[in-house]
Amino acid sequence: MAQTIKDFNRLVPEQRIAQLGGKEIDVTRIPSRVTLQLAQYADDVAEGRLTPREQFINALEPVASVCKLTDPEVTVDWLLDNTDFIQLSEFTKFVLEPIMQQAGGQEPGKKQE
Repeated sequence: MAQTIKDFNRLVPEQRIAQLGGKEIDVTRIPSRVTLQLAQYADDVAEGRLTPREQFINALEPVASVCKLTDPEVTVDWLLDNTDFIQLSEFTKFVLEPIMQQAGGQEPGKKQE
């Protein structure tokens, strides 16, 4: 009987490093749990279940989760305390870029028309 082995460990994305707040943060690996967090966030936003403040904080949680894989010091609070709004906005886009590309560029919380 023939055996097929598919090595999924070889599916390694190109390394992505961000410099922010005096740190180099590896944001290459995005766990599936983060993708699920973003899906829940998108549903919550689309259904109007979050205030603008909750939307902002909830959008940062997946970003912090990715960062904490290589630097546990990078939390939502760390991001808020060590960045200005423009840096944080661009950093968030950079971290989530691979997920957004796979989702066809649709921003979380926006329904396709």
